[in-house]
Amino acid sequence: MQTTDPVSNDETAVRSGLERLAGRNIVVAFEGCDGAGKTTIRLGMRDELLRLGVASMAIGMHSWLHPASARIIANAREHRHQHTTEEIREAYFQDRRAHIAGSVGPALRRAWVIADRYFYSDAVYQEVLYGIPAEKTLERHLRSGSRPPDVVVHVDLDGREAYDRVIKRGRTTRHYERVPELTEIVRVYRRVFYADPSPEMPPVVRFVNSSPDWLRRLRQELLPAVLEAAAPAAPATPGVLEVDAAASMSITHGGPERRKHE
Repeated sequence: MQTTDPVSNDETAVRSGLERLAGRNIVVAFEGCDGAGKTTIRLGMRDELLRLGVASMAIGMHSWLHPASARIIANAREHRHQHTTEEIREAYFQDRRAHIAGSVGPALRRAWVIADRYFYSDAVYQEVLYGIPAEKTLERHLRSGSRPPDVVVHVDLDGREAYDRVIKRGRTTRHYERVPELTEIVRVYRRVFYADPSPEMPPVVRFVNSSPDWLRRLRQELLPAVLEAAAPAAPATPGVLEVDAAASMSITHGGPERRKHE
């Protein structure tokens, strides 16, 4: 007699979520400070989706489709040349718009897009490094019609721990990969996503990446949460924060009524 193992709750949630999304491709954007573990988790999610038979593509953070902007961004990232705040702001905006139109859009027609950063990173880093309020960057993208992701995965980690991970990579740190800058980047991310989210904010899944068993947690916690955020089994109430027992992950549904539920 053939026997089968019981289907776990997380497997059931994943199957149910994929059924609700059948025939629909989505954009999942991974956000967080340098050293938080975005790349590992992001590529792990892409691989898990492929294993489940879901066509998925991982794309990088920049398009490099706008040459003038690409030069300014590269210079700013490496601290090679001085540019005005306005030049940097405009370069990131044009590159992001080109990325969404020329990379995200075409990929989305064929598969799920698992994106390394989105315009939320632009907003957070530009506030910390150049003094440009994050809300202004986000408002400009929304006004210009930039397509938001369907779900944001915020890989959250303390700035000091993120710095320790950056150091372990064995390369010279960039100017924004030091403890003070990383700590401030973490703070602004948390403000933008949780303390004061805009009404247009897509669902944000917070994944605290402080334990080594990331693959188990990706399969049992993160992927079910992403699917629930993208296609809720029941209508989501704006402002409700759903937290797991360990408080290591949550789903935030943005909206103007959020503070009433805190």
